[in-house]
Amino acid sequence: MTIRWRLSLWFTGLVTVLMTVLALWGWLSLRSALYEQARQELSVKRSEIEGVVEALASSFNEQQKKLGLQAHASHLDDVFANDQTYLYDNIFIQLTDAKQHVISRSSNLRGHSLPVQSKDVLTPEMIALQLVANHQPLQVLYAQYPLQIEQQRGHFQLGLSLLKTDTFLRQLALYECVSVMIAAILSLLMGQFLASRALSPMVEIAEQVKSMQGEDLLSLISTDNLEQDEIHLLTETFNGLLERIQTVFQTQDQFLSNAAHEFKSPLTAIQGHAQLIQKRAKSHPQILQQSTETILRESQRLSRLTDDLLLLARLEAHLPLHQEVKIKPLLLEIHQDLQPLYPRLQAPKITNSGKIIGDPDMLKRLILNLLMNALKATETNSGIVFCQLSREADKIRLTVSDQGSGIAAKHLPHLFERFYRVDSARNRKAGGTGIGLALVQEIVRCHQGQIRVISKVDQGTSFEVQFSHADAERPALT
Repeated sequence: MTIRWRLSLWFTGLVTVLMTVLALWGWLSLRSALYEQARQELSVKRSEIEGVVEALASSFNEQQKKLGLQAHASHLDDVFANDQTYLYDNIFIQLTDAKQHVISRSSNLRGHSLPVQSKDVLTPEMIALQLVANHQPLQVLYAQYPLQIEQQRGHFQLGLSLLKTDTFLRQLALYECVSVMIAAILSLLMGQFLASRALSPMVEIAEQVKSMQGEDLLSLISTDNLEQDEIHLLTETFNGLLERIQTVFQTQDQFLSNAAHEFKSPLTAIQGHAQLIQKRAKSHPQILQQSTETILRESQRLSRLTDDLLLLARLEAHLPLHQEVKIKPLLLEIHQDLQPLYPRLQAPKITNSGKIIGDPDMLKRLILNLLMNALKATETNSGIVFCQLSREADKIRLTVSDQGSGIAAKHLPHLFERFYRVDSARNRKAGGTGIGLALVQEIVRCHQGQIRVISKVDQGTSFEVQFSHADAERPALT
């Protein structure tokens, strides 16, 4: 089922339920009002009968006579003859004595009798009265009241026909049912129209996406004809996602191109020297030794490049880190290994230390990459390389600085890109893979840290890495 139909059905269902509830509430309210009005009619008729009886009794007393129920029932004919009310067609009246014998009744009862109760029914109630044979019983609002004349006790029964009331209520219920059905049909049609209008931008977007097939799959969706609503927000979000995907594709293409270039150079050297050994090694023994050294050197370079790429892929997998690591022993161990080979590497300055949550091998690789990068940068001018470890509040800061030639400002935004080299020829000659700083950035990100670089030409470069202490709350990895 399409969204348009679902929206239409939801709208229709909501309108139908509301119309039904309102119609039922109106019908019940009107029914209650009409029945209450009927009860008031009975009360008015009761007062009328009691008033007439009292007037007759007073008249008889003036004539020094006594009004008897049995003897003078004919005098009540004037009361019973008025069997109409100002709102209802028929009101049935019946008079009984203390022994519950019927003395007189209104002519509209047609020889039938109203029920006689053993106790007075002062609150009107509903009864079914069969007045005409082979017809449905008539709904009557019935009540029985006491009547006393002089020393005589009796009762009179009143019944108010609800035929017109019930007929009106049935017709009203029929009209309301028809109204609800018509409202449901109209709401369905209106829902279809409104849903089509509301979803027309989505249809337009779908057509744009469909037209992209076979062309540029990352083309942005036009938002010129969209209003500033949720669909516009969704489109803008989708366009942002497309831009990110496009950036990822471009970065991936650049990475594949650079990786292919990095692999091609050593593979070409290995292949060339292998062919040279095959052709001339027997007649020129010195070629065998030189080519063997070249093949070994390029194979080692390929091995380092492969290891770096595997490590990079591992870091991008967001591996969980739970081990507490002290950076100070790692820094001292690396300095102890490198200092005999690089005398210009100064002893680390450690003012304060601490622990972080991480992987010791990754952190060791991070420090080693930063130090080797600084040592390579100072090869030409023999500048010193020094590092500093400190702690401030819940942060641990590691700084690696050199007094090399520095890095131009135009290169700084690209330093952490894979296979990016400030000096391509010098780095390849030194045997670098071109992804050392990219690994550093991934290791920092994996440990939820921050890294920044400060460099000035002819003054040197400084890499500053900041981690959260193991006891501090760390932000979620994104």
